[in-house]
Amino acid sequence: MLPTALIVLWAFLMIALERRFPYERQRFLFTHDLFIYLFHRWMHVNPYLWRIHEAHHSTPDVDWVGGSRGHVIENMITGTAELAPIILFMSPEVAAIKSVIDACWGMWIHSNINWDMGPLKWVINGPYLHRWHHAREIHDVNFATKFSFWDWLLGTAYLPDRKPDSYGLDVTWPQNIVVQQAFAFRKFKPKAVLRPRGPKEAARLHAGDPEFVVPAEEYRRRMQAAPVERPLAPGIAA
Repeated sequence: MLPTALIVLWAFLMIALERRFPYERQRFLFTHDLFIYLFHRWMHVNPYLWRIHEAHHSTPDVDWVGGSRGHVIENMITGTAELAPIILFMSPEVAAIKSVIDACWGMWIHSNINWDMGPLKWVINGPYLHRWHHAREIHDVNFATKFSFWDWLLGTAYLPDRKPDSYGLDVTWPQNIVVQQAFAFRKFKPKAVLRPRGPKEAARLHAGDPEFVVPAEEYRRRMQAAPVERPLAPGIAA
């Protein structure tokens, strides 16, 4: 039901673009999604951008409300970068429709739905792929938002036949929303554990490579002794 609704909304966006720019809708569709993929990937490799993006990864449970989590600075940067060109050069309805699509699509890819999407997973992003992006046991996979083929083409896709062991961060995330914003400016410290980065290292972990398995087991024991604190209510850490 939700994927169908998203397709309908996207169709309205394409119609709006067709009215204003008859030959630009396909270019916008792909270049915009590629920009989101590249910027998202950059936020994971740049330590300063990661500090404002980690709020999105703070939830210990990935569900449909998880997509609404985000640091205020990240929301300002991404919102301006994505919407400013549309507002300046396109019809006003394009920005409105795009915002609705993005909100619904965020609910879709973060939803706890056990559907591998069959052949569609090679083209369209969904929960089965995106939940591995939020996995705590590995890093830096499945950056795509709408079109999953960016990950498959650019070597960042990872899709084993099971769910991740856990989600969230290596640090205890504060529960107060004001403190969360300031938490991004804490001092940098060495990584707590050697974590696989990218699909190749993730595959080595799940194949039993001691270089990653031993630190992962030590980390798992430490987290079991002092687990990540869960939010008191869904809206507190949104």
